[in-house]
Amino acid sequence: MISVSFASLRRRDRVGLVLSFACLLHCLFTPLLVSVLPLFGLGLLAGGGFHAVFAVGVMLAAAVALIPGFRVHRRVSVPALGFAGVTSVGVGAAMSHGGAETLLTVIGSLLLVTAHITNLRYARKQLHVHPHPEDAAESAADPT
Repeated sequence: MISVSFASLRRRDRVGLVLSFACLLHCLFTPLLVSVLPLFGLGLLAGGGFHAVFAVGVMLAAAVALIPGFRVHRRVSVPALGFAGVTSVGVGAAMSHGGAETLLTVIGSLLLVTAHITNLRYARKQLHVHPHPEDAAESAADPT
């Protein structure tokens, strides 16, 4: 087992979760707000370059969080979920705007959110860490 603190893993996964969730929200709501964003000077949020930046950020966050987590818990399902999510987000970001692009990116973001949450849970169990107080409600609802 690799020597890594749970606090470090938790920080990395939380960054990944925030980026993945932000990507999800962006992909869901940008099509609805595309005509309103320029009025507020936020037209660049609807551009293709922004999708590429989001995709790269999500991919980097997944690598930085999921690889060390895997080294701790050795559950292949976590990097598999992460790889599927990163691939879906990457392909979606490379496509032209439309329903397929949005669908791929939303699916990829959901896979990445699932991968980060699962990574945290498996690492916590492997390192025998008691839940953080703010995570107590989440752990109480977890049947595993």
